[in-house]
Amino acid sequence: MSGERRNSVYFLVVDVGTEGTKSAVISDSGLFVATSYQEYDLEFPREYWATQDPRVWWNAVKKTVKEALALSKISPDAIAAMGVCGQMHAPIPFSRDGEILYHQPPLWLDKRNIEQCESLRKTVDEEGLLPITGNPITPAWMGLKIKWIKDNLPSVYEKTHKFLTPKDSITFMLTGQFVIDKSEASGSFLFDSRKDCWSSELAEMLGVDLEKLPPIFSSHEVVGELRRDVAQEFALRSGIPVIAGGGDFCCAMLGAGGVFENIAIDVAGTSSLMAACTREIKTDLRLMNLRHVVEGWILFNEVEAGLAKWFKENFADAEKKMAQESGRSVYSILDENAERIPCGSDGLIIFPHFIGERVLGRYRCRGGFAGLSLKHTKSHIFRAILEGTTYELRRYLELIEGLTGRGFDSVRLVGGGAVSPLLRKIRANVYGRRVELLESFQGGLSGLAMLCMLNLKFEGGSLDRILKKFVRVVELVEPENELHQIYNSYYLAYEKLYDLIGSFYA
Repeated sequence: MSGERRNSVYFLVVDVGTEGTKSAVISDSGLFVATSYQEYDLEFPREYWATQDPRVWWNAVKKTVKEALALSKISPDAIAAMGVCGQMHAPIPFSRDGEILYHQPPLWLDKRNIEQCESLRKTVDEEGLLPITGNPITPAWMGLKIKWIKDNLPSVYEKTHKFLTPKDSITFMLTGQFVIDKSEASGSFLFDSRKDCWSSELAEMLGVDLEKLPPIFSSHEVVGELRRDVAQEFALRSGIPVIAGGGDFCCAMLGAGGVFENIAIDVAGTSSLMAACTREIKTDLRLMNLRHVVEGWILFNEVEAGLAKWFKENFADAEKKMAQESGRSVYSILDENAERIPCGSDGLIIFPHFIGERVLGRYRCRGGFAGLSLKHTKSHIFRAILEGTTYELRRYLELIEGLTGRGFDSVRLVGGGAVSPLLRKIRANVYGRRVELLESFQGGLSGLAMLCMLNLKFEGGSLDRILKKFVRVVELVEPENELHQIYNSYYLAYEKLYDLIGSFYA
């Protein structure tokens, strides 16, 4: 065993994502010692629905934790702390004795609660509520999903002791404690952004009982200890401290070094997000806010749906076979083929809101392609997906710059999509800004390890010193002026398309 492993302290961290769960053992120097990943499917049983059985998450956690620990070959006693992050906003109803009461919970991208949102928008002053909520009314927020459960599954609502988000349901399985952190609480439309606590005013407005919500903790705080029975199953010692953790996006922001106001972060995951950190909350009905897992706020917007995976699952059988035979990633083959297509995809533009838009009340939007011709191939379509998503993210970047009064010379790209050289080039050339890449793309897991270190007062509890250990920019992708000018013309066309299609669905 190396000196690194003999002398280091380790953290066991878990990311319960939308497309799969990843567990990792990370050292106090930021080294990923071992990782394990378990993929699973999203379910779309009805129009506007997107769901998963919470039992799938727990089974994936158990499998990946065991595999990561086995691969790490470290002593179980070397695990100093644990933490969980995960896909945000979905309310999982638990009984007082820990039974899950509903196995088709509405996930973050689920919009079955559109009627609840539209009804609320007609009865309240949405903009006037911004100082409290920090956010527009949208189906994503946990409180409006709980409202749907109350309206449509009253017996489930009545039996519910606490509603927990996906990562908090795993924290409960690990510790037996019902908890939530500030980043998740702030994405509920039940949180008072001025006071950092649940809002009785918003709860009354939605008709949600505050007693059914768990106590709120800071993300780095210890909320419980690893239960004896779970420790035995994982071959770990019982009593390992478990921190509150945070939403996967917010932990990814921390893992990317997103704590400074001069950095814009592009998170390329199942959803695609553009975000920046602010010391004080900045409100606008076209943007959203979440409490950071450290001090401050995250101002952002996102494209939902996971379009690259949708394309892979439905149109990439040949590439899947090739990947299996060659040992390559399916996405790397799709990228290679799409790279042969000129920028702008020969006039093909995608409208990327396949499952609606979060803000501006355009919940019922659907996706679309403009300029599709007999010349276009599936490689054109795949490239157009990457480009169309980037056009939309540029809109968000410009909105954030306008609201904050800051200009960003560079954008830091993180998340699974950051591994794609093609996506990096598209981002740089559409934005017309430098794209920064980090040594590790696993921002959420790194963020969790940093939070564990903050709790245990590593580096004297200095976040700046911890960030220097974890966050290392290793590559810069500069925009090419000629390609940027071509993309500018497509971006202007996209803006017109955005207005036309949005008006059509409205």
